[in-house]
Amino acid sequence: MALVGIALDDAYSLSIMMNCYFNMKQTVLGLSVFGKFVKLGFQPTAITYNTLMNGFVVNNQVPEAERIFTKYFEAGQCEPTVVSFTILIKGLCKVGNNSAAVCLLTKMHQNGFAPNTVSYNTVIDGLCKSSEIDEASRLFREMIDRGVIPDVYTYTSLIQGLCVEGLHFQVSVLWTEMVRQGVKPNVFTFSAMIDSLCKEKKVKEAQALLGMMIIGGQQPNVVTFNSLIYGFCLLREMERAKKLFGQLVEKGSIVNVRTCNIMIHGYCQTKEVDLAYQIFMYMNCYEIFKNMTCWALVPDTITYNTMIDGLYKAGRMGEAQKLTSEMRERGLPQDLQTFNIILHGLCTNNQLSAAVEMVRGMEADNTVDIVTYNTIIEALCKAGDMECAMHFFSDLSLKGVRPDGFTYNMLIRGFIHKNEGSKAYNLVMEMHKRGYSGEQMTLDLIQLKVKDGSIKDFYLLPMMLKSL
Repeated sequence: MALVGIALDDAYSLSIMMNCYFNMKQTVLGLSVFGKFVKLGFQPTAITYNTLMNGFVVNNQVPEAERIFTKYFEAGQCEPTVVSFTILIKGLCKVGNNSAAVCLLTKMHQNGFAPNTVSYNTVIDGLCKSSEIDEASRLFREMIDRGVIPDVYTYTSLIQGLCVEGLHFQVSVLWTEMVRQGVKPNVFTFSAMIDSLCKEKKVKEAQALLGMMIIGGQQPNVVTFNSLIYGFCLLREMERAKKLFGQLVEKGSIVNVRTCNIMIHGYCQTKEVDLAYQIFMYMNCYEIFKNMTCWALVPDTITYNTMIDGLYKAGRMGEAQKLTSEMRERGLPQDLQTFNIILHGLCTNNQLSAAVEMVRGMEADNTVDIVTYNTIIEALCKAGDMECAMHFFSDLSLKGVRPDGFTYNMLIRGFIHKNEGSKAYNLVMEMHKRGYSGEQMTLDLIQLKVKDGSIKDFYLLPMMLKSL
């Protein structure tokens, strides 16, 4: 601007310019404007420092924002404002330091500043995204007690957080409270509530809420429809899911990768793998439905994981292995879930030697969890190879993986089937000490063995039943 004769020599213009540079991710240029601000003899105000702090937060340099706050505000060089605190709270939440954000909120009260709705919303949203729902709920009640009025963003953050944690009853209570307070839900609030209802298999209620949403002037988005499709799939009502899916495409609505992943998973759950594979193929820019719409959708890791799992469970090993190779060729990351799906596929298709070899490779790469071990231990127990199963059981502690009740029950049943009562009994005792209980299948097997008297160490069986 200076090059074309427009002078930037007043504090107001320089502050605007500084803010523009920071928002454009041009931190160096933003700081150079601040340098000019000081060089021209202007006295920085809270607004100036707020602009500087916000610039650092926007550009993921939160420690620098903290330094500004400490150097100029806490040192007494300039009186902070509620906005000053809120900007730093936003930065702390952004980097996941929610405890520091809560402390800063408390410090506002102690220093005579009254946090506003935005201040509370920022912390509550950060806590909800970190699954710290109890603390978020506490702050929600605190803000009400202090006379700070929650708005639609407050309720939306809490409803989304509660939904993610599966606390659907609390979601319903909060929704009722929001409506009673006269707060009008937005598209994100409606979508979160519809998602909660669908996960509880209350699809009729979700559809009714969708109708209210449209009547109220809110336009459903892809997230809203994804939740409904998920609800239909959860109820195994694939025809209704397919119908809604088709309507979205025919109307030119945005259908994203998650929509396709939900449909693929639904079809795999109902063992309609061919239909799942059709969706998978359409994602690679195929012509579909009557309007011959062409999608620019690329299958992701979740897509491949779901499809590979479906093919293995259908006994179509060759196709599953082909997709696994294709996944690598495309450069898609194969995560722990991918490996566990492949491992489970090998086990269920009687490829036990390959499965054992795979787990050894996973152990070498330190890419194992309890699902990995339970999968291989279950397969070995069913095959009667208790020695190898116990080798993997011993590996659990070496890899820092804690066995669960399922692990113990599988091994106990395995030893009982092998008529080795003392080994089963020792595992029952160990399981009991760890706080796990016997599964009904385990109890039924022991009772069966008590009746037929076929097991060695017969006298231990009643003791096992008592311990379980």
